[in-house]
Amino acid sequence: MRFHPKFIVIILISCAIACNSNDKKSSTNEFNNISKKDTVDLYSALTEQMSNKVMLDTFIDKITHQEKVKVIANLSETWDDESKMFVYSGDGYNFKLKYHNVETSDLQKSNSIFIDGKNIINFKDYYITCYHDSIFRCEDYGFNWDNTLKSPKIIEVCSKRFLYADISYNCNGIGCGCFINFIYDLQTNKPTFIENYRVPYDGFFISDLDNDNNPDILVISSSLSDRMKGFDLEDFQLRFTPFSYNNGVFKPKFDNQYQRLYCYQFYGFTPDYHHSYHDGLIYSITEDNWFRQ
Repeated sequence: MRFHPKFIVIILISCAIACNSNDKKSSTNEFNNISKKDTVDLYSALTEQMSNKVMLDTFIDKITHQEKVKVIANLSETWDDESKMFVYSGDGYNFKLKYHNVETSDLQKSNSIFIDGKNIINFKDYYITCYHDSIFRCEDYGFNWDNTLKSPKIIEVCSKRFLYADISYNCNGIGCGCFINFIYDLQTNKPTFIENYRVPYDGFFISDLDNDNNPDILVISSSLSDRMKGFDLEDFQLRFTPFSYNNGVFKPKFDNQYQRLYCYQFYGFTPDYHHSYHDGLIYSITEDNWFRQ
């Protein structure tokens, strides 16, 4: 018989409490008396009991078919002091990005503008691509806030070319683990922004995920984390959703045969979710509604 990881949490916490409670008086503050070592031991015990275990970086590599992404050019960054803009150029490509040095405390004011010749992309007119529901959500921390492009590249996917870059932003210590990606279609001049929820992955979140010769992006959303009382652990869920390219816009890929969203869902724990990465952590696949080929 296989149990959901959250049920295992309850069992293991009860065991930890029993082991740490020598009398009725100590049991009153049972949660507070559990040591850091107990937290580490609990994390190890939880991951031992997980089924369908994966690590996110290698799993993303497996499902995104990185070999289908061709890097055409790596762009360099310079600063144009006359126009007060960053310039990204290389192999005949030339783009600019302007921001207005907003104070870090003013998060509501838009200030990032991307320029491709006569085409102007004002970040305030766009949003992070996400699939929301009652459980899963996406972050947009740092979006349209002193943004610059990091490691910009011209890539080709399914004969379509895109400018692909990480987005840097002014971080004051909160939300610094968030990663935002900028995907700009060089033919339609349409941008797409995704925030991959602190998942440290060095590859591309765009590829041909279902082998239909049409670009897809991998969108990551998360549930709210739930701190485990007395432990330095939080548990939460992640969801990977493929979005397929359709007339210049990425839209969620829906399985018409079974009337459900294509996705993977994961359950996991982290010692300090909101200020750490997922690097090196183990997850359990709890739902597999991915492509069948």
